[in-house]
Amino acid sequence: MPGPYTQSTPAIVAVITAQPDKVAEMRAVMLEGMFGSQNEDGIKMYEACVNLKNPAEFAFIECYKDMQSTATHGKEPHFKTMNKAMRPLIGGKPVLHMLQRSTHAATLAASSGSVITASTIQCIAQLKAAPGKEGVLEKVLAAMVGPSNAEPGCFMYELFTEPKKPGRFTFVEVWKDTAAQAEHSTLPHFKTMGRALKTQGLLGGAPVIRNFQSITATTSKL
Repeated sequence: MPGPYTQSTPAIVAVITAQPDKVAEMRAVMLEGMFGSQNEDGIKMYEACVNLKNPAEFAFIECYKDMQSTATHGKEPHFKTMNKAMRPLIGGKPVLHMLQRSTHAATLAASSGSVITASTIQCIAQLKAAPGKEGVLEKVLAAMVGPSNAEPGCFMYELFTEPKKPGRFTFVEVWKDTAAQAEHSTLPHFKTMGRALKTQGLLGGAPVIRNFQSITATTSKL
């Protein structure tokens, strides 16, 4: 079981699209930056991954001990080197999501040392609340954290809010493989959430769900 993630745990999801002829270069630059960042004391998880359906779309999935650690990261030499090298490779404006763990999410135990490998699936699921349904939606989504993390194929399942965009929520999920992710959608707690979203009219639009895979075959601990 992953963690410990608390209500003070911030996260960043950065989605970056490479120019079509710069995909290999972007992959190499991100990989080097990822390895440097994983050694920082203030980082809980720092993964570079690629969209399974779009090889030109990459993402950094980052979780920090506290807000100060996010500021420290931005000053590190390896981050500055990576940021400079990425600029001429980018095709379109990067999208940055600054997140904070939901105050309604269950407190989890310390990490069991699960690892991210080339077969691990990292899922980013973004949902927007219908007007006036923000509080109800957050509680329904937060109820997923405990039982989802108890699934044998789940390495991480966390709910984050987006403070600068009230009513927007992000699940950051790490699954052992595609089979574990598929099994998740068949379980009672997932179906309970689905019914609540539909019958209570909690969503203000279709969820945006993207599956990523690590750009490296080496392992890293959550």
